Amino acid sequence: TTYEVIPAGHDIVEVEAKDATCTEDGNKAYEYCKNCDYTTYEKIPAAHDLVEVEAKAATCTEDGNKAYEYCKNCDYTTYEKIPAGHDIVEVEAKAATCTEDGNKAYEYCKNCEYSTYEKIPAAHDIVEVEAKAATCTEDGNKAYEYCKNCEYSTYEKIPAAHDIVEVEAKAATCTEDGYKAYEYCKNCDYTTYDKIEAGHSYKTTVLAPTCVDEGYTIHTCEGCGDSYTTDTEAPTGHTMGNQYISSEVSMTSDGEKRKNCLNCGHFETEPMKLVTSGNFGAGSSPTSAVVYKLFEDGTLKIVGTGATYNCGWNGSKQPFIDYRKDVKKLIICEGITATSGGDFAYLTELLEVQFPKSLKRLNTNAFMDSFHTSITSLTIPASVEYIGTCVFGSFDSAYPSAVFTDIIIENPSLEFYSQNATNVPRIFNYGRNLSSLTLYSIGADNTVSAYAEAVGTKYVDLESRVSGTVGNLTYDFFEGELKLSAKNTGTATLPESSPWLTYIKKEAITSLIIGEGIAEIPDGYFSDYVSLTEITLPDSLTSIGSGAFDTAAACDAVLTLTIPRTVEILGENIFKNRTGVTLRAFFGSSAGEIDEENITLKLIKSYRLLLIGNSLSMDAADCSGAGTRSKLYDIIKEMLGEDSFVEIGILYSGARTCTWHATMANEGVSAYQFLVISDDTDGYWTTVRQSATSEYGLNYSDWDAVTVQPYGNETLTGIDDTTTGISGSHKDNENFGTLAQSLPFLLDYIGERAENAKVYYYLTWASTQSASLNVGRAKYDGTMVANAITAAAYKSPTGRGFEGIIAVGTAIQNARATYLSLLSYSDSRD
Repeated sequence: TTYEVIPAGHDIVEVEAKDATCTEDGNKAYEYCKNCDYTTYEKIPAAHDLVEVEAKAATCTEDGNKAYEYCKNCDYTTYEKIPAGHDIVEVEAKAATCTEDGNKAYEYCKNCEYSTYEKIPAAHDIVEVEAKAATCTEDGNKAYEYCKNCEYSTYEKIPAAHDIVEVEAKAATCTEDGYKAYEYCKNCDYTTYDKIEAGHSYKTTVLAPTCVDEGYTIHTCEGCGDSYTTDTEAPTGHTMGNQYISSEVSMTSDGEKRKNCLNCGHFETEPMKLVTSGNFGAGSSPTSAVVYKLFEDGTLKIVGTGATYNCGWNGSKQPFIDYRKDVKKLIICEGITATSGGDFAYLTELLEVQFPKSLKRLNTNAFMDSFHTSITSLTIPASVEYIGTCVFGSFDSAYPSAVFTDIIIENPSLEFYSQNATNVPRIFNYGRNLSSLTLYSIGADNTVSAYAEAVGTKYVDLESRVSGTVGNLTYDFFEGELKLSAKNTGTATLPESSPWLTYIKKEAITSLIIGEGIAEIPDGYFSDYVSLTEITLPDSLTSIGSGAFDTAAACDAVLTLTIPRTVEILGENIFKNRTGVTLRAFFGSSAGEIDEENITLKLIKSYRLLLIGNSLSMDAADCSGAGTRSKLYDIIKEMLGEDSFVEIGILYSGARTCTWHATMANEGVSAYQFLVISDDTDGYWTTVRQSATSEYGLNYSDWDAVTVQPYGNETLTGIDDTTTGISGSHKDNENFGTLAQSLPFLLDYIGERAENAKVYYYLTWASTQSASLNVGRAKYDGTMVANAITAAAYKSPTGRGFEGIIAVGTAIQNARATYLSLLSYSDSRD
């Protein structure tokens, strides 16, 4: 059989895709079979395209809604409105007053400005009043209104007032009434008229008594000149101060002593007292043309013409031989032509000699073993033509005398005595080594240089010296040493140019000495003085400029100097490029703070003490007057050590009380002898001023400590029962009569002038002048110490006080209270 195969398969119908809507399903493109159930149909479900919206609260004027959603493609939404609305508060009506508004009943919203408020304005119930004119005694008013219900009013007062006429004052005279400036009213009886009765107008002037004139009170009429006096007082008489030397012995004067009245210009003088005098001429005959005079101040004066008396090789025939140690100064007056043998031998306290221009010869042994040991230099004037053997020789070691290091011989042709042709003339010694002596004269080849060569001593030609003056500054250069100083102990300023450098080079200067009176060294002033090894600066110096001693190139020259503690201003790089500087500076000073690698800094301890008092303070300082030394100075110096500076000053007046010291300070009286001892005086007391104020002494130095010393009954009772030295116009003893009055004043007085000083109460002990002033242990412990503790606790008006008490005193005072001296006066033996 033959047949045909028909393959199996769907009869496919294809259908296009259809998008779904919000409410009607759609489908993807598909196919189906007409003959069976086969299909690839896939439905796309109907769905909204939703947007979500957050909830929104309603306000008073704007609707809100709950959270809802809506379809982007149709009207479908779940929106639900929250209606707008006020949160109402109801307020009652309030009546208005005169000053406060009222209102009708109203309502308002708590959440917004909605309100039905309606104001009822405040208002017065007004009454109007007419104006009223003022009179002299009764007030008026302007037209005004007021409220019946409150205090409101526009009332304005027109004050009662006079219609014033002013009248100028008229002075009363001695016989006619006057009146003060016054006024009256044109419209009534009002007036301020005040009569000034006629009469004399006396002005009172008190004229205190003076030393020579009566005092009185004069009453003088300023109108007519009528006057009368009352309260007559007798003249006080002169109150003479301490006697002092007002004119020293000189070639032309025998000197004079003077006392000044402390209250006026009166003074009294007397000649310097002669200790001894007599003939001193050749042969010492009564008719000799030469005499000697020895005065109480230690001046030996030789007056006359011709040669002096030959007193023997050792001065054994000196007419003043018993007074050798009293001679401090020798004046050989004009007219004396020669000294003879031994005339002035063994004057071991001699400090100064004045030669006349008439002197031609210094003969044998004239000054053998003479001059004080502190003297090292001497000038022999140009007039001297001849000098004998051993004129300045040394023979007897029992008489310690000067060893000269520098003698200037102004006559280069001086003839030296020679014993014979082979012996060297011995002018300055008997076998003494002269290697330390330098002779100076003019010229390189002369008799002086020949003598120096013969005895093996140094000779210097004075022609190598450079000196001069510019302004008030003097300069002197010699043998490497440059000295700059103020003329006549005044002040000077370093000149802009350095005139000495016209003659000498900087590198020739090895030592620089700047004297007192110069206060400032400008910037770079001594720059490139490369050979300097030593600099001496004065206490007057206050400022050192930048680079004052620097060098342009490195300099290793060894340089030492001390910066005074008066220097307050220090510039920068003062020693720039120097590597060998050793600087001494005081503790606490500006220079003591220098910290530079190229400087070796050595700090100096210092102590400066001022005593204000009488002889008991002199005892404490171991001061016997000028030219002596002090153990107190030596003790302090030893305690401080080698790198130290010590200075002690005394404002001295004998037998004085604190009442007296306060009075003299308050009145500025020059009532003290002022003495100082220090390193600068080589440890010897020097009289700075014979007549000084306490202010001068306090300002003299930057004192570390000041002592105040009471006296007599002040130490026992605290009261000054004397008027010692206080009389005449010095009436302040009435204000300072007790320690409770004088010490507070002195504390402030000292503190204002010695700001850095500690002030001590110096309690003295026994004095054998009278029994009442001498105390035993019981009185000392029970009275003096107790009184001192009270006094030392006093405070000044500004709060200053004592640092402490210096008790009892010194060995000298205790020696006064020895067994023998106190047997008659006190029980201090225990």
